[in-house]
Amino acid sequence: MERTCVMATPCACCSCFMLAGVALVSAPTVLCCLHVISAVLLQEVHDTFVVHGSWTPQDKSEDKLKDAVMLTFNTLCGVAKNMFLDCVSVLGTSSRSEMMAIEEVLWGDQGGVQSAFKELQRRALVSLDEDDDLMVHDVILTLGRAILFDRTSPFYGSRVWEEGDGKLVQFDQALQKPIVAIAITLKWVSVHLADYNRQLLAKLANGQGYGRVQLLLGGSTWVHLSSSNLQRCGLQKLCLGRCGRSTYTAPLPTAILQMTALQMLDLNDSRGLELLPEAFGKLTALRNLRLCDCVSLRSLPKSFGQLTALQKLDLSWHQQLRSLPESFGHLTDLQELDLSWCTQLQSLPESFGQLTALQKLDLSYCVQLRSLPKSFGQLTALQELGLMGCVQVSSLPQSSGQLTALQKLNLHDCEQLVFLPESLGQLKVLHTLDLSGCNRLVSLPDSFQQLTALEHLNLGKCDQLVVPPRLCERLTGLVLLNKRGSNKVVLPPELQ
Repeated sequence: MERTCVMATPCACCSCFMLAGVALVSAPTVLCCLHVISAVLLQEVHDTFVVHGSWTPQDKSEDKLKDAVMLTFNTLCGVAKNMFLDCVSVLGTSSRSEMMAIEEVLWGDQGGVQSAFKELQRRALVSLDEDDDLMVHDVILTLGRAILFDRTSPFYGSRVWEEGDGKLVQFDQALQKPIVAIAITLKWVSVHLADYNRQLLAKLANGQGYGRVQLLLGGSTWVHLSSSNLQRCGLQKLCLGRCGRSTYTAPLPTAILQMTALQMLDLNDSRGLELLPEAFGKLTALRNLRLCDCVSLRSLPKSFGQLTALQKLDLSWHQQLRSLPESFGHLTDLQELDLSWCTQLQSLPESFGQLTALQKLDLSYCVQLRSLPKSFGQLTALQELGLMGCVQVSSLPQSSGQLTALQKLNLHDCEQLVFLPESLGQLKVLHTLDLSGCNRLVSLPDSFQQLTALEHLNLGKCDQLVVPPRLCERLTGLVLLNKRGSNKVVLPPELQ
């Protein structure tokens, strides 16, 4: 009898062996999913190889593999379970950054999502390819979706997505209960099928079924969104990143402006979007707004200040935005603001100081920004401030000393920065300060020695900076100090 040689290679994560990409183990108690599945396969290999000299799956292998996946799935925490089901259904081949952004919206803080994803990787349920895009093994994908198809499962019908031909999966079942997420493009399908899918979506809008949708992931053009009447289904979260990516002018669909229940809106990379209408201020339930890389957006409407529930706002990588409306100061619940790489932004409104809940502010590489408003010191909740690469900023306002909650201050490559205010010493909890590349900075204020909480200090490449030893004598908590390229910085002996 001719016998077939079975090739095995060491597994990268443990001491077992891999057969055709699947691990071979002898103990089915191992919780790595592929390892458990492989234990089932290994028994079949052993039973059939001895008799036939080769191996083919037996009829009951599908049930065995499903049981193995369920064994692993049931040991996951709640966030990891939901994240896995998103990976096998609505996320597709998202990049890691896109996936994390979406999952954070659905399941809470980034730390919990990050740890859940690491758990999925450790169990070999998901992985990342060389481009950092999501990968799920075909076997795992099929068996993971089986959980969503199982009528006895609490997750039954909770996700809706498109098959390869563009047909929506699970839609009628999903109408019977709340929907976690819908992923739809309506773009690369036939006209007939696109119309059919839109009719299905209209059932949500017309109240046929449960009608609660947490998240819609769209990859279509905005015209399809406008024709779906989804504004009537109480949608809470809408991700349309890249939908408007084009060089033509793409006005925001009125359908979005009518989604008054929206808590999260992602319009990242909408490169054809030139303006937001005044009606945008009607989205008063918004908590998270992402407008990153909307390179054609020239301004924000006056009504923007009506978004008083907003907590996170991403306006990074804007090439046309020159200023913010005075009403911006009305966003008193705003906690995180990213304005990095807004290369034409010249100033911040005086009302900016009214953002008293702001904890993180990134103004990195706002290369036209010349100064900060006098009211800046009113940001008493601010913990992190990034001014890296703000090459026109020559000084910080004297009111900066009022930022008593500030822990991290990054002034790297602020090439025009000449001096720091004497009030700097009032930042009693500041533990990280980066002044590297501040070529014109010649001295530090006498109050610098009062920064006794400082742990990380970067003074590298400050060519003109002169620091006498006495200014650093009290900085006994320093863990990391870099003064490379700053020959005029003299440290006391204890810090050498």
